[in-house]
Amino acid sequence: EHFNTTTEQIQPQQQANADDDDGDVKTQGDKLRISMELEFIQCLANPRYLHYLAQKRYYQDPTFINYLKYLQYWKKPEYSKFVVYPHSLYFLEQLQDENFRRELMNPVFAELLWKQQFYHWQFYRQNRMQSATPNIPSSSETNGHGFTR
Repeated sequence: EHFNTTTEQIQPQQQANADDDDGDVKTQGDKLRISMELEFIQCLANPRYLHYLAQKRYYQDPTFINYLKYLQYWKKPEYSKFVVYPHSLYFLEQLQDENFRRELMNPVFAELLWKQQFYHWQFYRQNRMQSATPNIPSSSETNGHGFTR
Protein backbone atom coordinates (compact mmCIF):
# COMPACT_ATOMS: atom_id res chain seq x y z
CA GLU A 1 0.00 0.00 0.00
CA HIS A 2 2.71 2.48 0.99
CA PHE A 3 4.84 1.72 -2.03
CA ASN A 4 2.04 2.63 -4.43
CA THR A 5 1.54 6.06 -2.86
CA THR A 6 1.60 8.99 -5.22
CA THR A 7 1.94 12.64 -4.35
CA GLU A 8 -1.59 13.17 -5.67
CA GLN A 9 -2.80 11.29 -2.58
CA ILE A 10 -0.97 13.61 -0.18
CA GLN A 11 -2.20 17.09 0.49
CA PRO A 12 0.36 19.77 1.29
CA GLN A 13 0.16 21.47 4.67
CA GLN A 14 -0.39 24.86 3.08
CA GLN A 15 -2.21 25.18 -0.21
CA ALA A 16 -0.41 26.87 -3.09
CA ASN A 17 -3.72 28.47 -4.08
CA ALA A 18 -5.51 29.69 -0.94
CA ASP A 19 -8.68 30.56 -2.92
CA ASP A 20 -9.42 26.92 -3.72
CA ASP A 21 -10.37 24.66 -0.80
CA ASP A 22 -10.64 21.34 -2.62
CA GLY A 23 -7.48 20.00 -0.90
CA ASP A 24 -5.62 18.86 -4.03
CA VAL A 25 -1.94 19.36 -4.63
CA LYS A 26 -1.97 22.33 -7.01
CA THR A 27 1.37 22.46 -8.74
CA GLN A 28 4.19 20.25 -9.84
CA GLY A 29 6.31 22.15 -7.29
CA ASP A 30 3.97 21.06 -4.48
CA LYS A 31 4.20 17.45 -5.64
CA LEU A 32 7.97 17.62 -5.66
CA ARG A 33 8.12 19.29 -2.22
CA ILE A 34 5.82 16.68 -0.67
CA SER A 35 7.80 13.85 -2.23
CA MET A 36 11.11 15.28 -1.02
CA GLU A 37 9.78 15.91 2.49
CA LEU A 38 8.49 12.36 2.74
CA GLU A 39 11.80 10.94 1.55
CA PHE A 40 13.75 13.09 4.02
CA ILE A 41 11.47 12.20 6.93
CA GLN A 42 11.92 8.50 6.23
CA CYS A 43 15.69 8.96 6.25
CA LEU A 44 15.32 10.11 9.85
CA ALA A 45 14.53 6.51 10.83
CA ASN A 46 18.24 5.70 10.43
CA PRO A 47 20.26 6.56 13.58
CA ARG A 48 23.47 6.50 11.57
CA TYR A 49 22.06 9.18 9.27
CA LEU A 50 21.09 11.23 12.33
CA HIS A 51 24.69 10.92 13.52
CA TYR A 52 25.95 11.98 10.07
CA LEU A 53 23.79 15.12 10.24
CA ALA A 54 25.27 15.87 13.66
CA GLN A 55 28.83 15.39 12.38
CA LYS A 56 28.13 17.82 9.52
CA ARG A 57 26.78 20.29 12.11
CA TYR A 58 23.29 20.56 10.60
CA TYR A 59 21.84 20.66 14.11
CA GLN A 60 23.70 23.88 14.78
CA ASP A 61 21.98 25.65 11.88
CA PRO A 62 18.84 27.53 13.08
CA THR A 63 17.32 27.25 9.58
CA PHE A 64 17.63 23.46 9.70
CA ILE A 65 16.12 23.36 13.22
CA ASN A 66 13.19 25.43 11.95
CA TYR A 67 12.79 23.01 9.06
CA LEU A 68 12.58 20.11 11.54
CA LYS A 69 9.88 22.02 13.43
CA TYR A 70 8.00 22.65 10.20
CA LEU A 71 8.05 18.92 9.38
CA GLN A 72 6.13 18.12 12.57
CA TYR A 73 2.89 18.23 10.59
CA TRP A 74 3.85 14.81 9.17
CA LYS A 75 2.83 13.32 12.53
CA LYS A 76 -0.83 14.09 11.78
CA PRO A 77 -2.74 10.97 10.69
CA GLU A 78 -3.57 12.34 7.24
CA TYR A 79 0.17 12.55 6.51
CA SER A 80 1.68 9.85 8.74
CA LYS A 81 -0.25 7.15 6.89
CA PHE A 82 2.23 7.59 4.02
CA VAL A 83 5.30 7.09 6.22
CA VAL A 84 6.70 3.57 5.86
CA TYR A 85 9.17 3.75 8.77
CA PRO A 86 7.38 4.90 11.94
CA HIS A 87 10.67 5.32 13.79
CA SER A 88 11.26 8.33 11.57
CA LEU A 89 8.38 10.16 13.26
CA TYR A 90 9.70 9.21 16.68
CA PHE A 91 13.14 10.54 15.81
CA LEU A 92 11.61 13.67 14.27
CA GLU A 93 10.03 14.33 17.66
CA GLN A 94 13.29 13.61 19.50
CA LEU A 95 15.17 16.00 17.21
CA GLN A 96 13.12 18.86 18.65
CA ASP A 97 15.17 18.41 21.84
CA GLU A 98 18.53 20.18 21.86
CA ASN A 99 20.03 17.62 24.26
CA PHE A 100 19.14 14.77 21.90
CA ARG A 101 20.72 16.61 18.97
CA ARG A 102 23.87 17.23 21.01
CA GLU A 103 24.11 13.56 22.04
CA LEU A 104 24.00 12.52 18.39
CA MET A 105 27.51 13.92 18.01
CA ASN A 106 28.67 11.00 20.15
CA PRO A 107 29.17 7.90 17.95
CA VAL A 108 28.57 5.63 20.96
CA PHE A 109 25.14 7.19 21.48
CA ALA A 110 24.26 6.84 17.79
CA GLU A 111 25.34 3.19 17.84
CA LEU A 112 23.25 2.58 20.97
CA LEU A 113 20.21 4.01 19.16
CA TRP A 114 20.92 1.78 16.18
CA LYS A 115 21.23 -1.34 18.37
CA GLN A 116 18.06 -0.56 20.31
CA GLN A 117 16.19 -0.07 17.06
CA PHE A 118 17.58 -3.35 15.73
CA TYR A 119 16.49 -5.24 18.87
CA HIS A 120 13.05 -3.69 18.62
CA TRP A 121 12.70 -4.96 15.06
CA GLN A 122 14.14 -8.34 15.98
CA PHE A 123 11.84 -9.04 18.92
CA TYR A 124 8.79 -6.81 18.48
CA ARG A 125 6.67 -9.29 16.51
CA GLN A 126 7.64 -12.20 18.74
CA ASN A 127 6.79 -10.23 21.88
CA ARG A 128 3.48 -9.04 20.38
CA MET A 129 2.54 -12.59 19.42
CA GLN A 130 3.34 -13.88 22.91
CA SER A 131 1.26 -11.21 24.60
CA ALA A 132 -1.64 -11.75 22.19
CA THR A 133 -1.92 -15.52 22.67
CA PRO A 134 -3.52 -17.09 25.73
CA ASN A 135 -1.44 -19.26 28.00
CA ILE A 136 -1.25 -22.64 26.31
CA PRO A 137 -0.01 -25.47 28.51
CA SER A 138 3.33 -26.93 27.52
CA SER A 139 3.51 -30.54 26.29
CA SER A 140 4.86 -31.65 29.69
CA GLU A 141 1.64 -30.39 31.30
CA THR A 142 -0.63 -32.26 28.91
CA ASN A 143 -1.48 -35.92 28.50
CA GLY A 144 -0.24 -36.05 24.91
CA HIS A 145 -3.65 -35.23 23.43
CA GLY A 146 -3.69 -31.56 24.31
CA PHE A 147 -5.63 -32.02 27.54
CA THR A 148 -4.19 -30.99 30.88
CA ARG A 149 -3.59 -33.65 33.49
